[in-house]
Amino acid sequence: MRLPGTTLIKLAYLAAVVLWGGWFFNTVAGDGALDRAGQIVGTDFAMFYSAGYSLSEGMQDRLYDFSFQHELQQNLVGAKFGGTYNFYTTPLAAVIFAPFAGFSYLTAFVLWSLLGLVLLWNGMRFLGYPLPFAQTLISLTFYPVFAAVSFGQNSLLSFFVLCGVYLLWKRGRSLEAGLTAGLLAYKPQLLLGLLVVWLVDRAWRELLGLSCALTLAVAMCAILMPDASAAYIKLAQARFGELTTESSFPISKQVSLYGFFYLLAAKNVAIAKILSAAASVVGLLLCVRSMIREDVSRAAKFSSAVLLTFLLSPHMMIYEMTLLLIPAVLLWREAVCSAIVLRRYNIIIWVSAFISVGAVSAQLSAFNFALQPAALAAACVSFHFWFRAGCSGSSADAM
Repeated sequence: MRLPGTTLIKLAYLAAVVLWGGWFFNTVAGDGALDRAGQIVGTDFAMFYSAGYSLSEGMQDRLYDFSFQHELQQNLVGAKFGGTYNFYTTPLAAVIFAPFAGFSYLTAFVLWSLLGLVLLWNGMRFLGYPLPFAQTLISLTFYPVFAAVSFGQNSLLSFFVLCGVYLLWKRGRSLEAGLTAGLLAYKPQLLLGLLVVWLVDRAWRELLGLSCALTLAVAMCAILMPDASAAYIKLAQARFGELTTESSFPISKQVSLYGFFYLLAAKNVAIAKILSAAASVVGLLLCVRSMIREDVSRAAKFSSAVLLTFLLSPHMMIYEMTLLLIPAVLLWREAVCSAIVLRRYNIIIWVSAFISVGAVSAQLSAFNFALQPAALAAACVSFHFWFRAGCSGSSADAM
């Protein structure tokens, strides 16, 4: 990400130092796996860690037994903590975290966090920077990156995979790009934008590779983890449709269009579904319109794929805005838009993401509704980008 002007860049670094420093102090000054406030370090990492442990111990049938998982989390951490961390991801996510089950909780969290930073660095390399020191540092000022690390989430892995997909696609390795995209089978909603862009682009080899990878992933789950797969399907049918309405769901961190309208409509599900569907259709049409020109670069198309994902997926959280680093980098590096337009995009997204969780929480405490700044900013930037047909002009600066 790049902020306009030296002063704003300094302010971004200052805010990041306060944010990361406060979190680090709160963590190391705590008691074991609990921070100073008595909350578990890594928060969401607890559900991934216990899921990986369950799989490694042959308890795949208990992956979606939330009562069992909650008790297991308490036992593995070795302390009682507040909060509910339910594992809603596909069984493939448990496979990713199974290797970490051989370590203590804190050690596993540290290793996962360090791996995330390595993935961030290498993702930037895939986007075109051989030694991305400056790019990685300024990315750490972006609140979603902080959220991904401090929550122990898997967003930096998703970022890394998508960066790899872009690199392969840019180099003309179509089938390999599709196969690599299939690695996101653990969180398939992140493929929605890419699927639309490849369909519009008639990227048949890419789609073939993606279809093969997803078919293989489904087959592996069905054959190697039949109990977990069956439990996941039942869970999806029973709860995924109204997951946002559950009392334990962290609604202040939701940044999808559905989540935006759900909060704005005072948690009215019917209104939220209608408005989000209408807005998604408008965004989809604008996106397709912007890509039908012959001079649209692959950087612009891939950026559109990432942006479109936030409009189409009903479930996107604040840490998944980490993926917006991809269009932020590509649009600068490939000179897709003018420098002035890109600077405005970046500052809008950066500020809205930084204040989003706190702003929503404050509004919900005072009112029965809330305006989600990050979701609104992502939608406005996307619509403006597509309305301008993928931007025009050139950027003299690079990130």
